[in-house]
Amino acid sequence: MFRAQALVLPLIGAAALAVLLPAMVGGAPLAAPGDPSADSATAVVPHDLRPGMLAVADTGNDRVRILNADGTLAFEFGSNGTGDGQFSSPVGVAVGNDGMLAVADTGNDRVQVFHSNGTLAYKFGSHGTEPGQFAEPRSVAFVPYGGMLAVADTGNDRVQVFYPGGVPAYVFGSRGSADGQFSSPRDVAATSDGMLAVADTGNDRVQVLYIDGTFAYGF
Repeated sequence: MFRAQALVLPLIGAAALAVLLPAMVGGAPLAAPGDPSADSATAVVPHDLRPGMLAVADTGNDRVRILNADGTLAFEFGSNGTGDGQFSSPVGVAVGNDGMLAVADTGNDRVQVFHSNGTLAYKFGSHGTEPGQFAEPRSVAFVPYGGMLAVADTGNDRVQVFYPGGVPAYVFGSRGSADGQFSSPRDVAATSDGMLAVADTGNDRVQVLYIDGTFAYGF
């Protein structure tokens, strides 16, 4: 048995602490975590795009950092709070084929979706158990079906799938160890054909399901 923590797979929109997306020209040297200079790094608004950019959820600093392929800082956004573009311990980050960036704003029980330059496109979610509500969501993944977004709703032991704009499409899972049940799922990733792989952390396993939650297989 193993403890499923994060899915780092060659999947479309794979949700993890860092994901690849087109790089942006310009940037300042990347300061080490905890270095005071990190708070004063120059934010560069992106213009020209090139392959290799890396997005990182800087959880402890309540921000997202966008890095060039060589590790230099392209730009960053976010601060602690509950306002638009602010975060509370963001954990998951994912990028869509159109360059949109989704962030699991874990401490605020919501998801925020940004344009490639860090400006807010839309947000959704609040604390609770109803469809569209969350309890410490920790992972997001774009599904290759019209910009749909899957969210690992960790505290509610389920996965939710949304249409663009945050409209609920599918909600599945409950606490347990049977097929299609979860115990604190911490990561979700989508394959190119729309299957969802879920790190079922508390059950020490990975489950693969169809987009509507129908169980396919587990290991």
